[in-house]
Amino acid sequence: MPPLRDWSFARVLLVSGAWILVCILAVVAWLFLQFRSVQVTSGSAGIGAVSFSINVLLLLIPFAPPLVLIAAWLVARWF
Repeated sequence: MPPLRDWSFARVLLVSGAWILVCILAVVAWLFLQFRSVQVTSGSAGIGAVSFSINVLLLLIPFAPPLVLIAAWLVARWF
């Protein structure tokens, strides 16, 4: 693989977009498994009692590595 400074801007965007897509697909798969495991019994109000533990820092996972990659690429290109 070529050094980071030799990467084109398109490659950096492609890798960053792929990372975000993988994170989104992982969240969708996790939600699918969560909703699939919910068992509705007669007389139940549905899934209202199910709580999802989502931390604000978890929202940074899809976007932090692409931002770091873009910053590292810019630094590698300029220095």
